[in-house]
Amino acid sequence: MSVDANGTWHLYYQYNPTGIVAGNQHWGHATSQDLYHWINQPIALFPPNEDTFVFSGSAVIDVNNTSGFFPDQDN
Repeated sequence: MSVDANGTWHLYYQYNPTGIVAGNQHWGHATSQDLYHWINQPIALFPPNEDTFVFSGSAVIDVNNTSGFFPDQDN
């Protein structure tokens, strides 16, 4: 989630426009002025063809193990 220069909040989420189960993943988009009332926006990202998928994820480089997840790992 992020807020733009005009104070509008943007939420992006995994979305399947053709069903209620995972598959055919797209990125949905919604906006809010107050984080309570949301307006659905057009799909933000969609796969260009049936052989391509759109998923979410992230990565963090934690060389000092500040998360505590890997106490025995040397970087």
